[in-house]
Amino acid sequence: AGGAAPNETAAEKAAPVATPSGNKANAPQIGAGTESYSFGLGGEANLLRDSKRIGVGIAGTAEYRVNRRIGAGVRVAASHDFKETMAEELGFFARLYFLSPPLQRLNPFVEMGIGAAMMEQIKEGEDLKWETQVMVGLGLGVRIEINQFYLEPYIRGGVPFLVGTGLIFGYSMK
Repeated sequence: AGGAAPNETAAEKAAPVATPSGNKANAPQIGAGTESYSFGLGGEANLLRDSKRIGVGIAGTAEYRVNRRIGAGVRVAASHDFKETMAEELGFFARLYFLSPPLQRLNPFVEMGIGAAMMEQIKEGEDLKWETQVMVGLGLGVRIEINQFYLEPYIRGGVPFLVGTGLIFGYSMK
């Protein structure tokens, strides 16, 4: 009669069952249960298009990861070239993380600036001048996870930053 074979073990009963599409019914889904929030603080060196000098400063990020592959967030930063330009940045980004095995703690990503504004303070004699510029760009990086903490070295380029590189240290809440 129908039912389990008399010699079937518990492991065989729990084994994944193939679905018509060929997927395993019990197989973990990519991104399932992996929503997280993260907050980070770090430093950046960048080259602004207008000043042609290297600026250094601080940066902070807040990100919501929908799953292991997709995240979106906000970046706040300030830098100075120690001569004439100070830049403040408020930007929004979207990230695509490359899949890595669940036990691997390296998560490479590509970051797209999806809209931002920047204020520059330029010294012209004694007068200060504020400019608002639209900021767009692309970045590459890797998130190195250590339990709930992470390090995130990255490089980015675009407008008004020609290029920037930095390191963020953060905390992720899952």
